[in-house]
Amino acid sequence: MTLIRTLTVTILAAWLLPVPQLTAQNYTPQKLVFTGADHYKTADLVAVTGLTPGKPVTAAEIDVAMQHLVDTGLFSEMRYTVDGKALTFALTEVAADQLLPARYTNFVWWRPEELTPLVHARIPLFTGSIPVTGTMKEQVAAALSALALEKGVKANVTSLAYSQTIGGPISGLAFSISQPMVEIGEVRVDGVSTGAESKVSLIKRRFAGQEYDAFETGPALASNLRDAYLDLGYLDIAVDPLAHGAPQISAMAITIDVSTTAHEGAIYRVSQMVWPDSPIVPKAVLTDVVPLKRGDPASRIMLLSTISKVGERYAAAGYLDAKVSVEPRKDDAHHEIAYTFGVLPGEQYRLGSVKAENLNADQQAEFNKDWKLAPGDVYNQDTARASVFKMASARAFQGFTPKMNRAADPKTHLVTVTVSFVRGGERPS
Repeated sequence: MTLIRTLTVTILAAWLLPVPQLTAQNYTPQKLVFTGADHYKTADLVAVTGLTPGKPVTAAEIDVAMQHLVDTGLFSEMRYTVDGKALTFALTEVAADQLLPARYTNFVWWRPEELTPLVHARIPLFTGSIPVTGTMKEQVAAALSALALEKGVKANVTSLAYSQTIGGPISGLAFSISQPMVEIGEVRVDGVSTGAESKVSLIKRRFAGQEYDAFETGPALASNLRDAYLDLGYLDIAVDPLAHGAPQISAMAITIDVSTTAHEGAIYRVSQMVWPDSPIVPKAVLTDVVPLKRGDPASRIMLLSTISKVGERYAAAGYLDAKVSVEPRKDDAHHEIAYTFGVLPGEQYRLGSVKAENLNADQQAEFNKDWKLAPGDVYNQDTARASVFKMASARAFQGFTPKMNRAADPKTHLVTVTVSFVRGGERPS
């Protein structure tokens, strides 16, 4: 006699299709066969079922074995046939988009890539991914807790979906020790020169005491260090991958010291700054207002400030959509860099209308006196700000703070300005 039974799994539930009442007859299949599960080893599938080839088995026991397979969440459909020769499970694996890669964030006794084999030894069908249904997520968390206990830590392990980009689709499932906290102790950065020590020290203090994450701490520290060095003009800065020492275990936390090495190179200086010929903002004006000068260290933050200042000068002339670009030419032999700036000014904006809100008679008179732009005038951002600043110091506005809102219409190239007044607050800058 051959027994056939089918099990279908949906995203929310699993059930046995109705079949006639089965006998309690035992079967002694000499082997277990699995089809449709090519990503998994037969020995691992057998281990999950709990069955043993050559041992008598009832239909009820096979149902239990199938439920074990259902609980993994790895199969969307399954059925079996059984006779004295073989118990055959026909399985359908879930789609790849129903599996989330596992990430291990702070299990500091192991490298992340070492943990999947260790968890697999406890969960036979776990190969590094978690199905969106089933109980494997809980099983993996329990296995990780057991591994931590072997290191002398009673850990609460939690999981959280993560995305590679902010607001993007779910990329995987991150497992972490949430209690006790895994935190950074001492931060050591080797290769730091005297001139960079103060900035690097600030970064080290900022990271000490933070939660440790194997995937985020290293890149974040390296990014902070690179920015600090670039702000000092070290354009060839390189930072080694993060290393950490042995964990120090206390009742409250697991603490690890981390270290890296900075390869500074030389400080680069600005050899030349080339400005565009433009009747809108003369070169002499740009040379005067920008903070970065020829001969200065090639500071990233000063370059960004310079780009911002150029944009402000064009905005002051009504070119609110001006796009500032910079082309660097790096001279590695002499540790110099030349910057050539370009500006696409776009269209010039004019004042469409201005209105003030919540004014009494004295304030309205003061506003009419201090506001210097009329509808149709080229919109000068400096003039608008100066008008509002002057109002803030007038007697009529004592105890009030003007707030200016600018709305620019890119189709009409007109600006609508609304000035409101609130009691208290800080003076405009």
